[in-house]
Amino acid sequence: MADGGLMRFDLAADTINVDNYMPPAGDVDVADEEAAPIDIPVDMIRALNARGTFRLQQALLSGMTFDNVEVGLNSAAGKLRLHPISAELFDGAYKGDVQIDASTDTPTLSVNENVVGVQLTPLVQAMFDVANVAGTINGSFVLAGRGADLDAIRQDLDGNIAFELKDGVWKGVDVWYQLRRARALLRQEPPPEAKVPAQTEFSQVVTSGSVVDGIFQSDNLIAELPFMRITGTGIVNFAAGNVDYSLEANVLEKPELMSSATDAEIADFTAAVVPLKISGPLTAPKFGIDIEGMLRREVERAVEKEKDRLKDKLLESVFGGGKKDEEEGDAEANLADPDNNKKKKKKNPLEDALKDLIGD
Repeated sequence: MADGGLMRFDLAADTINVDNYMPPAGDVDVADEEAAPIDIPVDMIRALNARGTFRLQQALLSGMTFDNVEVGLNSAAGKLRLHPISAELFDGAYKGDVQIDASTDTPTLSVNENVVGVQLTPLVQAMFDVANVAGTINGSFVLAGRGADLDAIRQDLDGNIAFELKDGVWKGVDVWYQLRRARALLRQEPPPEAKVPAQTEFSQVVTSGSVVDGIFQSDNLIAELPFMRITGTGIVNFAAGNVDYSLEANVLEKPELMSSATDAEIADFTAAVVPLKISGPLTAPKFGIDIEGMLRREVERAVEKEKDRLKDKLLESVFGGGKKDEEEGDAEANLADPDNNKKKKKKNPLEDALKDLIGD
């Protein structure tokens, strides 16, 4: 104990199960579980005057196992900082800086965390009790929020998030099959045979964005699949626990990777941009093809094609040649007479008016 009541320490231990220091699950009525948020221990933080380091070979928390843990602690005048924090987690590494300011009536929690090379399957299993994704994650999370409990802070969160998923699999969803099935429905053809198990491989999924009032919004999501590139925008509502993304798929012309697809399917997909949708709870989001959007784009492409055809036909009937013939004639005249451009007559005003009406 130093002057002013400051407690200094340097502690080491083999293993600690943090869950053992949490309220037992039986103490919370199941019916009231959602109505029992975790409070910030403001009284303890305001009374704590300490500085030191914890070193643990292993720490267990909420189903996650942290190895070779080191935590620096500095607390005084109602302000607690855990920094630096470092640990090995699911074959990867975690580094963090966590601060709680309990010196005011409403406490503030801020975090600056980074993960590198962490395995997704055990992480998602521990956090959401599902095991529908594999791969590794690299990410940074810089967030802050005010509130008396974690639920209130979650709704007040502001900051920035960036992450990258690499060399993974989304289990339970076969994006390629869903695209082929939607096309078959659109073309009134028999649906393709589904592969078992349903899953989608990806080499990379990357996005970043800002968080305002607990809602993460990004407009730069990119997913690289073996023969497909998906881009999109959307939100993740942390307080509500749901996701809503609008995406577009561009199928790359790689027939060697599409052994099950017909030539007609490959031609259709490589010529189109397919609208997709991911929405629902974070634990079990739903994936779907925007059939209405596909139909709308089909109609738009057909209209544009017909518009170009009619424009060329009209120009040919009025002026004795389409735009292409006119350009070729100009080119030949320019070669024969370099001063041809200067000698051109003033354009027919009727031609200008028609072109303005139907577009160049």
